[in-house]
Amino acid sequence: METQDPYKAKLRRQLLRILAKTAALRFASGMLGFLAVGAWVFLCVILWAVVADSPPMWQAFAASHLALVIFAGLFFYFVLLPLIRLPSLGKLAAQVEDRKDLKDILRAGYEFAGDEEAGRRYAPDLVREVIRWAVQSITGLEIRFLFLTRRTLALVPIAYGALAVLLLFALVKPALLFDAGKRVIDPMESAAMEHAANLFVTPGDVTVLSGSDVEVIAMDFGEAEQPVQLSYNLMNGFWKTEPTTPSDPDDGGAFKKHAYTFKNLRNSISYYFVSAGRKSATHTINVVNKPIVTNLTLTLTPPAYTGEPPLKIEDGGGNVKALEGTHVAIEGTSNNFLSDARVRFDEGKSRKIHFEAHSFQFDFTALKDGYYAIFLEDTLHYKTDGPLMHTIEVFDDHPPSLDVLEPSDDPELPRNYRVNLSFIASDDYGVNDAAVFHRKGGDEGFRKTPIPLGDQVGKKDIGVAFVWSLEGISLFPGNYIEFYIEVKDNNVVTGPGTAKSRVFVLSAPTMAELYEKVREEEAERSALFEEAIQEGKALKERLEKLEREFIKTEKLEWSQKKEIDKAVASQQSIEQKIEEIQKSLNESLQSLSDNRMTSERIGEKLEEINKLLEEINSEVLREYVEKLQEAMEKLKPEDIRKALEDLNVSAEELLERLKRTASLLEEIRKEQRMEELVRESEGLLEEQRELNEGTGDVDPKNQSELNELSEAQEALADKTDRLKSDIEQFANEVNEPESASNLRKASQELSQKQTSQKMRNASRKLNMGQPQQAQADQQQALEDLVDLFTKMSTAQMAMQSGMGKRLSINLQRIAKQTLRLSFKQEDLAGRIQDRLSSDRQGNLRSLASEQLSYSNALERLADDLEEVARKTLAVSPSLLKKIGESLSRMRNSVLFLDQNKALMSYANASQAVGSLNEATIKLLETSKSCSDGSSGACAGLSALMEQLLAGEQQILQQTKDLLALEMLQEQMRQQWQAELERLAGQQRTLKEIAEEIDKTLDENEGLLGRLDKTIEEMQEVIRDLEMGAVDESTLEKEQRIVSRLLDAQRSVHTRDYEKIRKSVTAEDIFSRRVGEDSKTHSAQTLREAIQRAMKLKAPGEFEDLIRLYFRALAEEAAGSGGSGRE
Repeated sequence: METQDPYKAKLRRQLLRILAKTAALRFASGMLGFLAVGAWVFLCVILWAVVADSPPMWQAFAASHLALVIFAGLFFYFVLLPLIRLPSLGKLAAQVEDRKDLKDILRAGYEFAGDEEAGRRYAPDLVREVIRWAVQSITGLEIRFLFLTRRTLALVPIAYGALAVLLLFALVKPALLFDAGKRVIDPMESAAMEHAANLFVTPGDVTVLSGSDVEVIAMDFGEAEQPVQLSYNLMNGFWKTEPTTPSDPDDGGAFKKHAYTFKNLRNSISYYFVSAGRKSATHTINVVNKPIVTNLTLTLTPPAYTGEPPLKIEDGGGNVKALEGTHVAIEGTSNNFLSDARVRFDEGKSRKIHFEAHSFQFDFTALKDGYYAIFLEDTLHYKTDGPLMHTIEVFDDHPPSLDVLEPSDDPELPRNYRVNLSFIASDDYGVNDAAVFHRKGGDEGFRKTPIPLGDQVGKKDIGVAFVWSLEGISLFPGNYIEFYIEVKDNNVVTGPGTAKSRVFVLSAPTMAELYEKVREEEAERSALFEEAIQEGKALKERLEKLEREFIKTEKLEWSQKKEIDKAVASQQSIEQKIEEIQKSLNESLQSLSDNRMTSERIGEKLEEINKLLEEINSEVLREYVEKLQEAMEKLKPEDIRKALEDLNVSAEELLERLKRTASLLEEIRKEQRMEELVRESEGLLEEQRELNEGTGDVDPKNQSELNELSEAQEALADKTDRLKSDIEQFANEVNEPESASNLRKASQELSQKQTSQKMRNASRKLNMGQPQQAQADQQQALEDLVDLFTKMSTAQMAMQSGMGKRLSINLQRIAKQTLRLSFKQEDLAGRIQDRLSSDRQGNLRSLASEQLSYSNALERLADDLEEVARKTLAVSPSLLKKIGESLSRMRNSVLFLDQNKALMSYANASQAVGSLNEATIKLLETSKSCSDGSSGACAGLSALMEQLLAGEQQILQQTKDLLALEMLQEQMRQQWQAELERLAGQQRTLKEIAEEIDKTLDENEGLLGRLDKTIEEMQEVIRDLEMGAVDESTLEKEQRIVSRLLDAQRSVHTRDYEKIRKSVTAEDIFSRRVGEDSKTHSAQTLREAIQRAMKLKAPGEFEDLIRLYFRALAEEAAGSGGSGRE
């Protein structure tokens, strides 16, 4: 144990020696670092002393304290901290072990030396040896190189460098070193003495315009001799400091000025000056703008007539774009408070406008394009520079648009002087007025006829249909009227805008031209009818062939299906042609109505034809075609056979109706042709009368009017010649001898009287300027035309009467045959009934042949009636239907008799009797109406009118003769007076006839015209004749009487047709009275029909027979309620 103690102590001493050397080394290296860094800090103090010769007190103290803190920190860091951090002996042994790499000998020796228990845990020799080796390993160890770091070595040159710089300063300016040391050690002594600052600021608070440069100045009255700085706020409390520029006083004063200039100020700022820790008061530079318009709100109120609501514009920039006449109200605001506000339009003078605080307002009416500018002055007397020019753009109220729908082209003037006008018009704000303007060809100005708009006034889009009446305007053939339609909008500001149609030319065609056009349309319809009939025949033949072929094979081949397709095409073609005929007939009816070119009777007949065409429509045929096509798809033979049968029957019925309608149109065409000639003669009479009046009113010196009258008279002569030729041609076509004779007489008298030559003579005299001489020829021509018109009217009545009589005879003949056949059929029905009651029917086939003969006879009668029906509308479909029903019953009776079915045969035979009886009644009623020709009132009036007209014409001629006798010698005076008395008596008789006619007209509201004025003038003529005061005025009265009687005769005999009139057919009336199905008739209805028929005038040869038979039927109907025998 003792041998170990010296090594342990020695090891400890060695480690303590190393620790002491480490502490000394750390202190030396720390001082070296402290001196190196401190020297450079001191150099900084020296530099500060150079720069700041006399620093202020605060700066001197701050620098001193800062330097001392740095030196203390450096000493602690470099010197004290390494000493504090000296390791313990164990850590020191470990550090030496690490640096010398002693293979853990020193660490192990130190641990064994300090551990008393190591000798017991390990071998004592091992422990001693380890400690010895440890002592040997650190004996003579150089600690300096063991713990000296590179950082410590790096501080050596830094320290020497700092010492060199300090040495340099010491050599150059040693006082500087002392001054720097003094500033650190005693800052009070080195700081300059402080003077209190006293700053005076100009301009202080000020208001300037935006963009201005503002110079602010601070004068230091405290003689602080310190820099003066300026602080100002940039935004939201953020302040910025800028140095000022000092300057010597320029007025010899003792105080310096410190100035700063704010460049291009845009916003208000606050500022103050500061010097030596003292600052001035805070001032504000208020930056303002010149007054400008910051906002404009426009309210545009369109003119009241537009009905548009006001429009408010808030972001339009002040530019105005508005309809002419719009009221513009402008409200605006300024950036500044205002002391004045004005507005200037275009280059005119400015005018004051209302303003208050920041706002202003004014208004004006937009009438033209231009601009306006607003001038403002604020309370600081700043004025607007270069005000903005706001544009005013005014757009016009566009005129309305007009589209004329009718007429589409230059029309012809209808004879009723009513022109249909239709148009549509539109405008942005409403159409307010419409009118048609016209002038006669050659006139200067246009005349206005307002067009009522009704509840469409003011609407933006209108559609108008207007019937323009030109009654009162006389036009000769060849004359024309120019007209246009004009619409106006409701612009009341600058005047209404207008739209005009093109100028239409309304010509006055002659009656011959109008009728020629009608004849062309008739020819086109006839051609269409012929084509439809031919196609109907082909369709019927094709269907019959298809039916025969299908019955043989009961199947349809491809070729047969193609034939069916052709049949469908034929049916469609026929349907299209019927529609074209209907359309053409409707147009012709409208033209006839507008131009007063036909009578009501013929017009109604044409309407009946139109209804027949509607009934002819192939709707049923089309239905059967569809059924056939459906059956073909289902491939059912029985359905196909039935469809073919129905289709064949329907095609046959269609063909028969087409033929009948075509024949009826041809018959009506003859009546219409006669009507045309009568109306042409009436037209010539009216034109001659107008020419006579025009010649009487013309100024003999006005050659242009005389020439116009002359041309019109020459044209009338040509038309008279054409009418004469047409009358001769038509006379050869008329079947009625009496009518043909009257037509030939009328033509011959025109030739004998040389009527057209008289007209040409009048034309020549008018052309020579001799109107009075021309009047004599015109008067003679007028009298000839009156006579012509009378004869033409008579020929027309004779033609109508002849047609009615011929039709009545044919119907009576057929009625006689049906009556006889009814007797025989009734007898046969009785015998069949006897067989039933006797219970011994036997063989009924003997009666079948008799029934067949009656059936054949009725079939022939049906054919005769069908032929008659093709020439008149009087034969109603219900009559034909009754004949058809009776024929069908007879055929059924034949079949049942052949089969010995007495009961069924009797039922059909007796029903055939009933149908025959009803057919006979209808035949007799139709015959009676045809023989009358028209209502009794009209027939009687017509005869009276002819008598009255003939008498007045005779009195007129005799009065002319008496005027000629008045110029003879005195001895003729007594004869003249006697003739006057005779004529007065005749006139009184004619006046009584006229009064009777007038009374009849008053009782029959459906008849046109009154004779009140005619009767008054007749009384005046009687007074003239009784007083012997016969002169030219008497002749004029009698001529007016004749003229009015001609008009009245036309009114009674044939009223003008108007298409709007609703026609009621005889068939309609009869169907409402009797009906078409005998099964629905009550006994009372049949009895009333029989009683009506008994009142009819039947042919004499079987009138009694018919009355007896109908009386028996009435009694039987009263007793049994049926028409058959019991």
